[in-house]
Amino acid sequence: MSRRGPTGVILRLPELAAPGARFLYVGPRLEVPQVPDRLAAVGWSVLGEWRVSVQARVPTREDWATRCDWMQEPGRLGDWDAHAGPQGLLYREERMVVLAGSPG
Repeated sequence: MSRRGPTGVILRLPELAAPGARFLYVGPRLEVPQVPDRLAAVGWSVLGEWRVSVQARVPTREDWATRCDWMQEPGRLGDWDAHAGPQGLLYREERMVVLAGSPG
């Protein structure tokens, strides 16, 4: 999958996937609303959805600012100043997991 847009491949699943194939999406919560809609558009069924919390680390304030911007969480910029240490900032990141199956 491409970090550029893993949900983009969903529209190509009918031509790329073998019969009986499974598709596993693991990504940030921001993209999740697109996933079931795109799967339905190509005739794939959602078999399960889960939320997972993982520990993550960001090494620099600049990286943290980029992450906050991308996740649309500008209010979290101050977390760096309040909690970062020599190894950067440890934080919890919520991931969404969607498992889908091909038709037939």
